[in-house]
Amino acid sequence: AEEVPVYPATEQYAVIKPLSQLQEHETPLSVIFTVNPLELSALIAIAGSIMEVPYLSATPQGAACQMIASLVQQQAKTGRPRGVLGLLDLSPRPLLRPLIPDNYLTYSVPWEMFLELEQAAHDGVLTASIWSDAVSGAIY
Repeated sequence: AEEVPVYPATEQYAVIKPLSQLQEHETPLSVIFTVNPLELSALIAIAGSIMEVPYLSATPQGAACQMIASLVQQQAKTGRPRGVLGLLDLSPRPLLRPLIPDNYLTYSVPWEMFLELEQAAHDGVLTASIWSDAVSGAIY
């Protein structure tokens, strides 16, 4: 059976902050998207454009902090990392409810994968009419 990896802390603190607040000398380990089902669908569609595998995300059982940290680090070490679907742990939901509505999950990706997703998004599903139709609620 696979186990959740344990990585010894090399720094005193782990900092979670918006990408817009990154300093020029900083490189994050991962990027955490907080997404509703429509946004998750778009991220998976974009991932499908850069990956040639049938399984584009990992959905392991674990604590919320494992989903945005150790499991993403584990994916970063693979030859072809996948995004990690998270916030499936029920225990933090009451505490996070003021910040993250119940109909949202996290989708965390290693930094290098984020850079690939960002590039693919410029030429992919987010520029197509299917995205604007989905967001607006248009019915075909």
